[in-house]
Amino acid sequence: MMMILIIFMIYKFSKFFLMLMICMEFLVLMNLLFMMNYQLNYMIDWLFMYYLIFVVCESVIGMSLMICMVYIYGNQNMSMLNLKT
Repeated sequence: MMMILIIFMIYKFSKFFLMLMICMEFLVLMNLLFMMNYQLNYMIDWLFMYYLIFVVCESVIGMSLMICMVYIYGNQNMSMLNLKT
């Protein structure tokens, strides 16, 4: 149920880059809760640490892309991007 809600939010709020990143972070948090449940059952600590490192790197890259986009285009509206070259 939560996965369907997150996919709907990504579809609905895909106009703005920040809202898209927030929706993706909800997806990451849901995946983290599943991994924590898996970790408690099987005691796999290294998988949890790798995932947290990956999440931090992914969020830093997303924020730096958003800052660059605001600096270059002046706003974070995704319709300003011309993906056809």
